Amino acid sequence: MEDSKKSIKVNDLRLGKNNSEQLSFFKKINYELYFFIALLFLASFSFTKVRADRVYDVYFNTFIFDYSIGFAPRLFIGSVMSLFTDFKSVRFMTGFMHISHLLSYLIYSFVAGRLIRKAADDVRESVIYLIILFLVNPFSFSAISYRAISVDHFTLVFTLLMLMVLTKSYFRWSVPLLIFVALATYMQYAFLFMPIIAILLLYELGKSDYSKKNIGLSIISFATMAFFSGYFYLFSGLKNYGNRNELLEYAGKMSDLIFDDFAKNVIHDYFLTSPFERFRFFSAADPNLVQKLKLDVIAKDIPYFIYALPLFVFFVFVWKDAIKRAGKKFEKFIFALCMLAPLFRLPLLFLMTPDIIRAWIAVVTGQFFLLFFFVFRKDPFVLESVRRARDFLKRHYLMSLLVLGFYAISFLAFRSFRAWNVFVGTYHEALY
Repeated sequence: MEDSKKSIKVNDLRLGKNNSEQLSFFKKINYELYFFIALLFLASFSFTKVRADRVYDVYFNTFIFDYSIGFAPRLFIGSVMSLFTDFKSVRFMTGFMHISHLLSYLIYSFVAGRLIRKAADDVRESVIYLIILFLVNPFSFSAISYRAISVDHFTLVFTLLMLMVLTKSYFRWSVPLLIFVALATYMQYAFLFMPIIAILLLYELGKSDYSKKNIGLSIISFATMAFFSGYFYLFSGLKNYGNRNELLEYAGKMSDLIFDDFAKNVIHDYFLTSPFERFRFFSAADPNLVQKLKLDVIAKDIPYFIYALPLFVFFVFVWKDAIKRAGKKFEKFIFALCMLAPLFRLPLLFLMTPDIIRAWIAVVTGQFFLLFFFVFRKDPFVLESVRRARDFLKRHYLMSLLVLGFYAISFLAFRSFRAWNVFVGTYHEALY
């Protein structure tokens, strides 16, 4: 009897130990777990699926094609899909997109948790606040929701992967490959997220005192940026297909998507003409029309700037303060580039593309990514700037809550695209 009591006590102790280990595991991933649950909850409002007769994302039509038709822009994701199936049904595309979103949420959660733990103790609270602000801000969340334009979703993931591997001794050599992958997915990446990758490559180069390995990585990365940006922008159209109908006939055999007139025109513009064709067409037709279109885009751009102004005030404060504190000219140059990074999208205006409006996603998200990267690297000048910003927000605690509330309330409007259009202006029109 006594032996059995001892056995029960031992088993109880062992069970308790196992429970303790399990709880310890959950404590270790509590940030990741909370962030992942929050992402799933927020994304549920925008959950959707691909429809055969009406796609909310015109790029789904391009995913039917892969590199078997030629080395053209925007074919990378379609080529990845082709590894799994030749016939890209609506059902397959829906499943592929949902799985890719779930995987991206795991990546975002892992990065957020690691960033919080890696942050210095006295700025950890500020980092949590900024991650929440990133999460509820419609500009940044619009690239990770289920209603995100697919190329924005994928290029954001590729950018985050680059930031993750940039500081790893061996994995960082995958950065040039990821740059190619991002450009091959969406060539406008050259003016969206690629500038922040260029800035951080330069930063890592200077931080390593211009080591040979970092010089080599920078040369290969910048060469990749230049070559493939040039190739995709100078692409003059597929030579294997004489007209749009031949491409559509091919697409009809490879998917059950139904192409409307708009989608047919997009296929023609994306695969049978040069990206500069539209600009040349407008210029030849009516030079005054070009000027009018640019002015229209600028007029639509103003509400977005006003809406993002509280964020820009914060980021400009951090970068300016870091510039003042930095001792070396090179460091000052890097932080100046960070402050000017939003201007790198302006060439899109001259390319006559509505993507300059959608580029606000990259503008705002890029600023967050730059700041998070420097916090993760424990850059002393940026950390001190964040501390100063933290002290200011603590003195004006109500204002910090109002900023968070302002973007959180507008996030609720983002649940409905119509409400979001009314709130900000012409977002849906710019996208489609």
